[in-house]
Amino acid sequence: MHYIRTAEAMARVLNSQLEPQLYTILTEHKERLAAYYDFPFEGLAEFLIVERVDTLAETENTYGRRLVENDTFVMPVELAFRHTNWIEVIFILSDDGFGLVLLVETGEGADPLLLSACQHALLEHENFDPGHDG
Repeated sequence: MHYIRTAEAMARVLNSQLEPQLYTILTEHKERLAAYYDFPFEGLAEFLIVERVDTLAETENTYGRRLVENDTFVMPVELAFRHTNWIEVIFILSDDGFGLVLLVETGEGADPLLLSACQHALLEHENFDPGHDG
């Protein structure tokens, strides 16, 4: 699991051994955020990357707040995308647009409660963005 809150943390994660698709997703986000050069990274977004071995309880403990209740996210979902090996869920947390990007790895061993909440988010937000592989 990775919890990215600073530009330095993003750089460290991008320099680590990442699954190629995750690397691409994070790089695209980093490039989009760089366009907001008047704002520090910390004022724009945070990223929570949940790998298949991570449980919902560990994820919520790392994030410091509850994420899922009754198979849905407790915060309103802004956008949700399915990638080949990942589900990306975006939450806007404040009026100034600060957001959380939650990336959940799918596949065998993934936490079923977290995957269920992701599936609900995908159903509610059937968005297709040509920049994302659906």
